[in-house]
Amino acid sequence: MSSEDEIVVVDNLSSDFDEPSSVQVIDGNKNFNTDLLSYIKQFYRSASQDNGLNYHIISVFGSQSTGKSTLLNKLFGTRFDVMDEVQRQQTTKGIWLGHANFIASSREATGFAQNDRNIFVMDVEGTDGRERGEDQDFERKSALFALSTSEVLIINLWENQVGLYQGANMGLLKTVFEVNLSIFAKNRQKCLLLFVIRDFSGVTPLKNLSETLIDELNKIWNQLNKPEGCEDVELTSFFDLKFASLGHKVFQIEQFTKDVGELGDRIVSDEIFSPDYHRNVPIDGWTIYAEQIWQQIDLNKDLDLPTQQILVARFRCDEIASGAYNLFEDSFNKIKFSDIEDMKEIASAMKNLREQGLEVYDEDASRYANNVYLDKREALLSKMDHKLLEIHDLQLSKFSKQAQNLFNDEVTNSKKSKKYNSFKEILENSMEKSLTFFIEISKILNIAEPFTETKHLNELKELLSSTSDSLKLKERENLIFRIRKKFQSTFKEQLLDSIHKPEADSWDKILSNFNSTSSELLSKYKKGPSSYDFELGLSEDMNLKTYVDIRKTLWVKFRDILHDSISEDSVSRILRNLFEDEFRYDDNGLPKLWRNISEVDSQFTKARTNALKALPILSNAVLSSTNSEIIPDVDITHEDDYEIDENELAGSHNFSHLLSNRQQQNILNKVKREMDAIYVEAKRSIVQNTTSIPLYFYGLLVVLGWNEFMAILNRPLLFIGLILLVSGVYIAYNTQTLGPIISVLQAMLDQTKKVAKERLRELVAEDGVPVKSQIPKESKENIELDSLDDKGKKLE
Repeated sequence: MSSEDEIVVVDNLSSDFDEPSSVQVIDGNKNFNTDLLSYIKQFYRSASQDNGLNYHIISVFGSQSTGKSTLLNKLFGTRFDVMDEVQRQQTTKGIWLGHANFIASSREATGFAQNDRNIFVMDVEGTDGRERGEDQDFERKSALFALSTSEVLIINLWENQVGLYQGANMGLLKTVFEVNLSIFAKNRQKCLLLFVIRDFSGVTPLKNLSETLIDELNKIWNQLNKPEGCEDVELTSFFDLKFASLGHKVFQIEQFTKDVGELGDRIVSDEIFSPDYHRNVPIDGWTIYAEQIWQQIDLNKDLDLPTQQILVARFRCDEIASGAYNLFEDSFNKIKFSDIEDMKEIASAMKNLREQGLEVYDEDASRYANNVYLDKREALLSKMDHKLLEIHDLQLSKFSKQAQNLFNDEVTNSKKSKKYNSFKEILENSMEKSLTFFIEISKILNIAEPFTETKHLNELKELLSSTSDSLKLKERENLIFRIRKKFQSTFKEQLLDSIHKPEADSWDKILSNFNSTSSELLSKYKKGPSSYDFELGLSEDMNLKTYVDIRKTLWVKFRDILHDSISEDSVSRILRNLFEDEFRYDDNGLPKLWRNISEVDSQFTKARTNALKALPILSNAVLSSTNSEIIPDVDITHEDDYEIDENELAGSHNFSHLLSNRQQQNILNKVKREMDAIYVEAKRSIVQNTTSIPLYFYGLLVVLGWNEFMAILNRPLLFIGLILLVSGVYIAYNTQTLGPIISVLQAMLDQTKKVAKERLRELVAEDGVPVKSQIPKESKENIELDSLDDKGKKLE
């Protein structure tokens, strides 16, 4: 049988089939056929054990008028419409699906093999058709749909298109690959790309053509914008590549028929199909799967690529914008913004730079497509603003620091001036002045919409708010410290007075003093029955916490004063003082004079008993009114400023338990020893004062002192004078005036001697007798010495 006869036989077989013709899957308006399943069910024949998976989908993709429909009809016996070669206009519109009536084969005598594998083929609208012009949206989406739903994608192209970029649809494949990768990167679904090279002459071997196509595809794949996690993924991870050639349909009819049959043999022999290509979707769910894929593809904006006019506009506007920005950048670098102090001058310079760049761009770019011109203008403006915002932000940062310093200075000065009633008012006034200063300065730099102070103002507010919170907490700690200090100075004296004179109700008085002192210190902050405002700008909860913390602090200070004041040594001194006050002094505070030992014994027993009664009182802080221990109304168990002595018994050194049993016993032993010593001393003094003199002593005194007694009785004046003299000396000695009296007496004696000498000279002169002749010889020398004046000269 000749080749022409074989073609006739195949055509006749194709026309003899009674199955329905193909059905449109997606029309030219991008609408999906929802009644697609009813068409498929007419052809699908399978055993129950295949679970509806015994089918295959093959699609064809290529430029318009390259014989795609013809190839499918020859290869699979389908009935797709073919081009009218006279008018050469588009035939296939949208995407069509047809059942393969047979598969061409060069091995079978009939020239075809039965389709026992339920092969369905899709005929996709050709690309680069004049009917759609520059609107390539449907071409991209239909190609991606075929790639996403088919196991095998036949790419139909002429031999002379190999090596071309647009002619071989490489640009379209790049877009389809990129979107396919972004949508289906997770499941790594593979597909076979079967390149069918039409009108193959054999001059260039198929192997060389295959290598050229593989190189082009790898270049395209490497240029893709791959999603995260797929940066190192190779083309072969998603696609397998195979190649086939067909002779010229008109000039090489026999070769064409043979090549189609051989291609069919490859399909029948499982060379083309692989389990990795199957979508594993049952045939009755494939239509739903395909519809969802189409919806996802149709909504994907990445496939809406621009027309040639838009591409030109983008290119030129990019060039113009680049030149405008370079001019702007040169002018920007010439201005030394750091040397300019006036904010108005800085704002004016920024505004002029901005307007100059836009003016240069608008002059040339406004002639191109308006939407592209506006988009690129916005991009240029954003780029220039980004540069200018560096200056804007730098200046605002400087003013923000000044505003912060102003806030801190205002707080410090306001606290010193004391013109505000509360710290809350100080913070509010300081923050208002700081923010007002920043807003007024920043408005000068607001030359356009992006240049606002909002970001820096919010940051400043947050910073000032944070600073205010820190100052509030610091002032809160200062307030607690001041209250604690005032409490300590007032309450400590009251407590010491009470414990040095312990009574049965001493602890009631101490607790009453504590409550009254605490209430007095907190009274100025009380705003209600159970609410406080410490005028620091704190929240209600924080004010309550502050009140609790103050109460804790006061209780802790109460505890510290109490435990510092009551120890073994201090209690020992208190008990000894109590004993001495009662034993040695009367009610008026005068020393007692003991008359006899029995009186000392009774007073000692009474004083010791009363003194030792204070030991239990001082050992435990127990209220007499309720016979219960003093317990703080807040938890101070975990306060860090108090540590339990490791030497104390466990649990004995809490708030009310002041002295342990061991400490009490130590105090009792020590005080008793001291009391006994005082008692012995008092008793010894009584014994010394009451010691009797022996009677013979009085007899000896009379015998031996009889003469003296008689002399005194015979000279009473001498006796009285002697008594007065001894008394005077005794008084002078005790008053420390004995020395001055002796000095006065010595001066009087000297003066008396001088006067006597003068009188003696006068008497001698009146008698007319030379002084020397009337003076004994043994006294001449003394007289001569006395006659000398202070300078050693003799008197005339």
